[in-house]
Amino acid sequence: MTKDDLLLQLYESLYEQKTGLPGVNTGFETLNGLTGGWKEGELIILAARPSMGKTALAIQLAWECASRNGISLVFSLEMSAKQIFQRLLCSLSGINMMKWHNPHKYLSMEEMGKMQEAMNNVYKAKLTVEENGLVTLMEIRQHIMNLKREHPTEPFLVVIDYLQLITVKERFDRHDLTIGYITKQLKSMAKEFKIPIILLSQLSRGVESRADKRPRLSDLRDSGNIEQDADLVLFLYREAYYDSKSEVGNEVEVNIAKNRNGPVGMVRLGFEKEVGRFWG
Repeated sequence: MTKDDLLLQLYESLYEQKTGLPGVNTGFETLNGLTGGWKEGELIILAARPSMGKTALAIQLAWECASRNGISLVFSLEMSAKQIFQRLLCSLSGINMMKWHNPHKYLSMEEMGKMQEAMNNVYKAKLTVEENGLVTLMEIRQHIMNLKREHPTEPFLVVIDYLQLITVKERFDRHDLTIGYITKQLKSMAKEFKIPIILLSQLSRGVESRADKRPRLSDLRDSGNIEQDADLVLFLYREAYYDSKSEVGNEVEVNIAKNRNGPVGMVRLGFEKEVGRFWG
């Protein structure tokens, strides 16, 4: 696209009647307010220590897109597709995830009805889960390209759980160079296909040695490369994990530590851990 084309596009956008968000709806008004939704071409890092709820939030974000007539593609490198859908169904129905161990024994007739309703909603949504613990960047690209070809105009969101499990065929001397290669390739895919990609990431154990365990950008494993390539970096922090007597036991802090195209800041979401559901 030439400079003239870009300027014409920007000029026309000044007079367009904008409705809704510029990006894919997050499902949370407070998060929409800071991000404007997930926008095309963005690489979004969602990072946290274990048990903070990052997979639960990622699943819900994928659902928020799919339930609004969008397309969601989830790459689950650690959990099976069955586990992902079980978590989603519990979140939508409000049923404790532990009851999946023996649903015939623990689910009441009312809960069975709620679960069936949730299944019907998920069945109708365009939500795809790819389970492959050894997925490569080439395979990720191929899946995106195929689905994008089928749905070229719908809102589109990709979620990858998680960064450190992605397989690369290229050889690098250091692990941080491997991570940097992965994030650069994913950022390139986001731009090429004009889609947002949410990439989950682990945090270093150094967080646990501090008095204040709220994550910082330096806590990202191999943080330099990740921070450089990401458009947004979101950290989750759940005080109740460290303090069982916390007065905000059902609250999760979502800290936007980097936002290339907007403000940084923190929003608080409610979190019902037993069913894996966020609200706010």
